[in-house]
Amino acid sequence: MIGAGEIARMKDGVRLINCARGGICDEQALYDGLVAGRIAGAALDVFSIEPPRTDLLRRLLALDNVVTTPHIGANTVEAQRDVAVQIVQQVIDALRGINFRNVINLPFAEGVDYRSLSPYMTLAEKIGSLHMQLIEAASGGSRSSFEATRSRPTSSH
Repeated sequence: MIGAGEIARMKDGVRLINCARGGICDEQALYDGLVAGRIAGAALDVFSIEPPRTDLLRRLLALDNVVTTPHIGANTVEAQRDVAVQIVQQVIDALRGINFRNVINLPFAEGVDYRSLSPYMTLAEKIGSLHMQLIEAASGGSRSSFEATRSRPTSSH
């Protein structure tokens, strides 16, 4: 959408911000405009290839007049932990029939005994616990252990 032609029609010294989608701006044209001084600066948090690996993207990011930030503002260890806890709690609540927050396309079949999902509820709790421990370990937190046992679904017949 923003290529060499669009950049040529911009005022000299323009500042370009792309925080929408990677690929909206032709990165080669952006690089050329920045190096030539036609574009005074660029702020980016999205790229055509993520993470940016190509030679062009490396050169673009190395420019002094380019500022980059992560696209996902919640992409921190703390935020990911909080999201994991919320998701696990929502799954547990749904499987217990307490609340069905943020559920998409939940099948409500008549006559189905949802208690048969109990083993999966336990599995979801253990996966959530494992996820939390992996996050803590990756962030340099305290060491944790995880123990799982295999359970078989019981038939209510």
